[in-house]
Amino acid sequence: MKLLGKFLIGFLGLALFSQLAWAEAGQGSAASVSVTAEPVPVLCYHRFGNYGPQDPYFVSTEELTRQFEILRNEGFTPITVSALLEGWAGKRALPPKPLLITIDDGYADFAHTALPIFKKFEFPATLFVYTHFIDSQRGLTHAQLRELEAQGFEIGSHSFTHPKLTKPTRLELAQGQAAFLERELKGSFDSLQAWLGHPVVSLAYPYGLWDTTVAQAAQAAGYRAMFTVDQGTNTAKTPRAQLKRIMIVHNTSDRMFKYLINDRPLEITERSLEPGARVPGPVTALTLTVGVSQREAINPRSWSALKGGIKCTWVYTAADGKLKVTLPSPWTHGTDAVMLVARGAQPFEHYKETWLATIVPPRAEGGK
Repeated sequence: MKLLGKFLIGFLGLALFSQLAWAEAGQGSAASVSVTAEPVPVLCYHRFGNYGPQDPYFVSTEELTRQFEILRNEGFTPITVSALLEGWAGKRALPPKPLLITIDDGYADFAHTALPIFKKFEFPATLFVYTHFIDSQRGLTHAQLRELEAQGFEIGSHSFTHPKLTKPTRLELAQGQAAFLERELKGSFDSLQAWLGHPVVSLAYPYGLWDTTVAQAAQAAGYRAMFTVDQGTNTAKTPRAQLKRIMIVHNTSDRMFKYLINDRPLEITERSLEPGARVPGPVTALTLTVGVSQREAINPRSWSALKGGIKCTWVYTAADGKLKVTLPSPWTHGTDAVMLVARGAQPFEHYKETWLATIVPPRAEGGK
């Protein structure tokens, strides 16, 4: 996750202020229960205990306990990815204020440091493990994963070797991009299925890097839900290939934690740069339209726009929901995140949308 860490942590500090939407398996059949429109936060943790000032991707046991107390006091009910998908498909009723807790990589410290706290609160979680790390010196073992699953935890994939799926090395591309993605995504899916005795449901993109090609390869591999580290919350309308997560790092204040878990998804009906897009540059400005249902709920002067954690200028017209964001400098190449935040009328109410896109030099897209 370190590649995106610099501006993701910047996003956390500023949070105060198409699409690959395929049908979920079974979603086409008649629903037996109503599908909730509630926002669903997905927390993203990595390591637990005390690491060092150079490594922000951990939380202490004290921080984790405090955050779980906040979740309980705020009325959130943690569930698994499978339960959420079934709820969104209308196959089961979801609890009030559902929430997912996810843990990336598969470090052994989950079992000896975090697990007692999860058991104390009776909170389930989904562990995204990259299969090459299992049974390593610092990783969970196959036996531990099977035991965790027996205790109500869910296991998902974080790829086979944790590469940058959108930026493979020459060695990784030796047999071509399709073979590389199949090895990383289908290879992990098959290995976990063999070890656990059933298919896995979900994938977390390594480093949070994804585009439409990666998402399509993940779907082809058998995953039903794919998670980014694009900040924000989700609803049943969120494309399953680009589910958002809230990165929780060391020294996230309790106040900030409350803001993050109470974010609402920003409804965007059209935009000039789609999530996961890979388009030629340069890009100097972005335009989008806010959905009619949110225009009156949003404070029109409260917008905050960032690209890679750097503030952008914006102009918003409340009457038609048109927002134009001008970048501080031309976006000529590279993968980056765009974040939009607007305040609502209620305390701790923010509307947020974050998405990742890749800009390539024109020559790389046909030699222009």
